[in-house]
Amino acid sequence: MNKVSLLILDDESEVLNALKRVLRKEFELFLFLEPLEALEFYRKNPVPLVLSDMRMPVMDGATFLTHVAAINPRSKRFLLTGHCDLDRTIEAVNQGHISRYFAKPWDNEQLLSELTSASNQYQNEIKSLKIFKINHQQNSQLSREKASMETQQIKQQQHLKKLKKNFNVFIELYADSIALHTQEGSRHNYRIGAQARYIALQLGCDPLTAYQIYVAGLLYETGKLAVAQMIIEQPYDQLLPQQQHSFDHFYQHSVTMLSKVSQLTDVVEIIKYIPQHVNGNAPPLGSRILAVTIAFDNLIIGRKTENPQSVAQARQLIEQQSAISFDPAVIDSFFTMLNVLPNSSDQQLEFALDVSDIEAGLELSKDLKNEQGGVLLTQGTIVNQSHIELLTRLAKEQQRAPVLFVRRSVELVVAVD
Repeated sequence: MNKVSLLILDDESEVLNALKRVLRKEFELFLFLEPLEALEFYRKNPVPLVLSDMRMPVMDGATFLTHVAAINPRSKRFLLTGHCDLDRTIEAVNQGHISRYFAKPWDNEQLLSELTSASNQYQNEIKSLKIFKINHQQNSQLSREKASMETQQIKQQQHLKKLKKNFNVFIELYADSIALHTQEGSRHNYRIGAQARYIALQLGCDPLTAYQIYVAGLLYETGKLAVAQMIIEQPYDQLLPQQQHSFDHFYQHSVTMLSKVSQLTDVVEIIKYIPQHVNGNAPPLGSRILAVTIAFDNLIIGRKTENPQSVAQARQLIEQQSAISFDPAVIDSFFTMLNVLPNSSDQQLEFALDVSDIEAGLELSKDLKNEQGGVLLTQGTIVNQSHIELLTRLAKEQQRAPVLFVRRSVELVVAVD
């Protein structure tokens, strides 16, 4: 397998040699001592990864990476910085010129891990862009055929069926790419999408509208691809004001990026109004549904606060916002769903439960791990009474009782004579 290219700039030969020893096995390295020489090379060879020292005599690292971003906006850019340069570094992060910084002296394992993660993210983004391009080409081809081949309706229907299948694959691939970038392993976007579709149907939406709401749930975080990972991975309440401002713009980024796909026009309208509070002209129903499901899920997986909230705490916080930030009718339907825990034939509906609310017959949709990361119960386990006793004992021993992700297991119907 070909190595991913990494350009490294530092005005000290000893530093370059040290980095070379750490990274040469995993990356194809291009090493430079002079910023201007490095920029000249980069204009002809815009490699995906760039690592630069911050303090250099001719041009500092932040300025150098600003030029790199202008040449190749999709590149992943990193700084090596000392404590005295932290303010300038944070400014560069907020302006989007760097993806992440490493304090000197750096940790070799962390540096290698972060660069490898950035390499994987870059490759996934390129794959997603290819899917966008392929889908656009296929849609253009379909439009031409529909205008010139009216007598070949059967062939057109076959093409349309194939395009719809490809489009669904694109949706899921892009949703997976977003999850990789946000580094959130519980499939948050699939969970809130499925829950939002269920609520939409309960509130009287037609199947097409409910599906559009589901897709909006899968793709609403698209704009986070334009936000630095060091901002995304921290709880929102722990961010600096400038970082919160940068984060809050991801919805607008999502709208801009997804507007390029004509089939997503209705989905984009739903995403556009998710952040808006319920006052004056109410946002679309799909936006109001997703606002509730997203807010609740962010609380239980720890995206909002430093510590993940229990389901009971999350419910209380959502109730406090009823009629202020959320639609009371949507909240009622959402809590009814959480009380009933309905089943779905496609097994996509999953829910979070506190240990105190777990009951026999539910199926774990995620591995249950202890505080050290060890697996206690595996995905697919059907909860029985002995499991409940284990979980109750575990909740008493740990400082924070774990939240479990579950779904209704498919019930077996037995014929009785």
